[in-house]
Amino acid sequence: MAPADGRLVSISHSPQARPREALQTELDEAIIRAAGSHRRAYALTVVHVSRSDHSRVQSSILTSSIVSQTGLGALDRLPVELLLQALRHMDMQTLFSLRQVNLRARQMVDSLKEYRAVVSYGLTAYCALLRMRLAAHVTLLGFYRLLCSQDCAFCGKFGGFVFLPLWIRCCFECIEEDPETRMVTVAEVRRLFRLSRAEVGRQRACLTMPGIYTTGLYSADKSYQRARLKLVPYFPAMKEFGDRLETGVPRSRHQPFWDPVHNFMASCELPYYDPQTQTVDYGISCVGCEARAVEGNPGQASRPAVAPWDGIFSRDNFLKHFKGCRQAQKLWEASPEAALEAIIKRDVVHE
Repeated sequence: MAPADGRLVSISHSPQARPREALQTELDEAIIRAAGSHRRAYALTVVHVSRSDHSRVQSSILTSSIVSQTGLGALDRLPVELLLQALRHMDMQTLFSLRQVNLRARQMVDSLKEYRAVVSYGLTAYCALLRMRLAAHVTLLGFYRLLCSQDCAFCGKFGGFVFLPLWIRCCFECIEEDPETRMVTVAEVRRLFRLSRAEVGRQRACLTMPGIYTTGLYSADKSYQRARLKLVPYFPAMKEFGDRLETGVPRSRHQPFWDPVHNFMASCELPYYDPQTQTVDYGISCVGCEARAVEGNPGQASRPAVAPWDGIFSRDNFLKHFKGCRQAQKLWEASPEAALEAIIKRDVVHE
């Protein structure tokens, strides 16, 4: 799993890995330490769960090796392969409830690789889904597939976050700037489209969590939200009920009250999990590019030329970027770990 500084780490290493491959991996990690960084502070300005909360549930989300003496009733009549497949298609709320039935149920759920990956590397998002009453809308397979994807659904860049109501991976910038992530209160949607109680009930509403959230991409201000608000995505409601907007009234009447902080209250960090290499990636930004942007815009108070979230890379893409970024290479050359590269080149020559 990821260490305290948030950088990508290898979860397992093949015992057959050749020494040169191990050295290359060590070199890549050294380059990332010298010229890359992960802005974990952004994860604290969206929905987040404290480490102490995680530690309190760790023992209950994965079972021990105790042999169960109970069964699952009628479910035990199904072939094991069919039962496991059915579990994969269950929503996270149902799985959460099923695991509380007995030890046998827990062990069946916990035997799934998808569940183990979700609770190991996507625990913050899982907790958020449960607490915000959205878990019934996300299946285990849907959770796992999003965990194993890495691109923002809106702009294609590395997406280290998830927009919870629609369960879409996104980058930090698109949380605020894409129309599909706009959140408004239930009361505002009812006012705009004159919805009935039943129509409101069909909207994918979420109950926000108290916490400290950013007020905007280019704002240094934070907002402590004590109350639990009931929010809904504006875009789906607009597509379904947009024809109800009154004609002949001022356009301002059609514009919903929108607070950017609501978007961040409906999003949380979600790392990328690579099932082939069994690594997790929170995204890496180039310190060299950021330093060059600051030098070119000293004292700039408005939107920076390169915002920290603009250049977030996956591990592999950062290493490709590094080869063409002279500023990042200078940081590496000045690093005491740069001598490692010479050792690898020497070993390659002797092979």
